[in-house]
Amino acid sequence: MGICRTSQPTMLWFPGILVPLCLAACQSQPVVHPTEQSKPVASSPDKASGGLNWVGLAYPTGDKSSSAVWLEKGVPSGVAVNQPFVYRLRVTNLTDATLTDVIVSDQLPKHFKLSTVTPDYRSGDDGRAEWVFASLGAGQSKVIEVKGAATEPVSLQGCCSVAYNTLLCTTIPVVQPKLILAKSAPAKVLMCDAVTVRFVITNPGSGAAHNVVMRGQLPEGLVTSDMKTTYVARVGTLSAGQERIVNATFKALYSGKYELKSVVTADGGLQSEASATTFVTEPVLKLVQECPEKAFIGRTVCSRITISNTGTGAARDLTLASTVPAGSTFVSTSGQGQHDLGQVAWQLGTLAPGASRSVELCYQSSTAGTLRITTTAKAHCAKTVDSSCQTAVTGIPAILLEVVDVNDPIQVGDSTTYAITVTNQGSSPATNIKVTCTLEDAMQYVSSSGATPGSIDGNTITFSQLASLAPKARASWKVNVKAVSTGDVRFMAAMISDQLKRPVQETEATNYYE
Repeated sequence: MGICRTSQPTMLWFPGILVPLCLAACQSQPVVHPTEQSKPVASSPDKASGGLNWVGLAYPTGDKSSSAVWLEKGVPSGVAVNQPFVYRLRVTNLTDATLTDVIVSDQLPKHFKLSTVTPDYRSGDDGRAEWVFASLGAGQSKVIEVKGAATEPVSLQGCCSVAYNTLLCTTIPVVQPKLILAKSAPAKVLMCDAVTVRFVITNPGSGAAHNVVMRGQLPEGLVTSDMKTTYVARVGTLSAGQERIVNATFKALYSGKYELKSVVTADGGLQSEASATTFVTEPVLKLVQECPEKAFIGRTVCSRITISNTGTGAARDLTLASTVPAGSTFVSTSGQGQHDLGQVAWQLGTLAPGASRSVELCYQSSTAGTLRITTTAKAHCAKTVDSSCQTAVTGIPAILLEVVDVNDPIQVGDSTTYAITVTNQGSSPATNIKVTCTLEDAMQYVSSSGATPGSIDGNTITFSQLASLAPKARASWKVNVKAVSTGDVRFMAAMISDQLKRPVQETEATNYYE
């Protein structure tokens, strides 16, 4: 009983070539007839050496260090006729790569009755048993166990072989870049302030995005700093996980609601869109100034000033400024107005859309004329507005008529004089003053004199009109009469002027005696 060994053939390694292990792994197994031994020969357990005699061959060079596959076959030293035994085949991948389509082929010996095979096999040509392994990993081994019995007392000889394919594998990473565009804009902004928009371009994908470009078309009424209606930002390459922030500043030509739409693109059809809405507001000032149409000299005149915000934006840093009218003097103001050298200013802070405030400025004049006052309103981002009003200042007419007799009582035959005085007690000139006097029957006209000449018609004396009498000035007239009869006599004077709606009358009593 012994192992049959012959010289190894010289072979080259080509995937898919069937390399026989017949010469190196071919073993003769002496078969002992049961009648020649005292006890049947049982198969040995497959431990360490497996209880089997092993022979192996490295493919394709015969040297394990330069080969791809190590094929081994283990058989018992001897078996008895009709006594079941086991032999094994073991195939090992000697490389660091996976071998595919590994086929182990074993020529079942003549005079051998097969019992079981693990794993199952397929029948090949010439009665060969073939085991097909789709793949054999780096360093991996597969063991095949064949169980059967010899049917004749002759040596069993079987040859095995292995065939395999090797793969030259390459790995091409497949990446998928992605673009996400996010945009943020202020919810509200004043028209005179810039609209600053923040764009965030992110690549959350697994590869770089190339030729990244962001562009947008501005809505009507919104322009770039150089008055263009489109904008472009060339980002270039955006690596996986990278983020790029782009800030842009736009200018509104008028107030309103603006929706800004943008799109970012990259090679490979990558695209992302985003939009943001902002309201551009504008404060609009409306100034109304009210004055009394007429006023009297020396009386206080108050002008009411009302400022309103009729726009959509808050009016910040609101100020009002007025000049005290020429020819008048400052009296007072409301709303914490500050007076300095004829100028009055109010600092009103912020006026919300739809809100209004009122202040008052008071002054007075010592002369007649027209007082004109103008106020100017200013605020951040609002157009400056003005408003004016005027007041006609006149004096108050107040004319005093006085009549006295120089002598009282008067003896019949004697003469007496009546003095007539007109005094302007008001603050404006009295104009076209006319004085008339009426004599009773006991009186006889002698003469008259005074500020204007007089004439007699019957018992009525009429003095010519006095064109003007200044405030605080006086005008006098005298009438000389003769007492012609006794009695309680009345001398009556009447006065009319442009400032009086009806005549003023004054009577002086004189006692005429005999």
